[in-house]
Amino acid sequence: MAKYAGLVGYVTQVESSPGIWKDQIIEKKLRGDVLSQAQNFQMGDKIVDDLTITNRISLIIDPYTKENSMNMRYLHYLGLKWKITSISIVRPRLIVTLGDEWNE
Repeated sequence: MAKYAGLVGYVTQVESSPGIWKDQIIEKKLRGDVLSQAQNFQMGDKIVDDLTITNRISLIIDPYTKENSMNMRYLHYLGLKWKITSISIVRPRLIVTLGDEWNE
């Protein structure tokens, strides 16, 4: 089983001025294991098809992640940021499934 160590992006909304909200991104380093790896191309009406990965990564829960798992949005993997499409809690770990590339 391959090991994982990288940054996970948490997105929360903060009020920048009265009535104006914007996304605040906090990145934290987490460790874990890569459980499965799969890649596919999504055919569509684009000239270049989108690459999607459906990798599953098991992350060790730290106190920040325990409190903010619902705010996890992306994970750095293979040099890119990938959207987190689902999260399963299997204490003391989180199993995340990745999807499309994250676009800020």
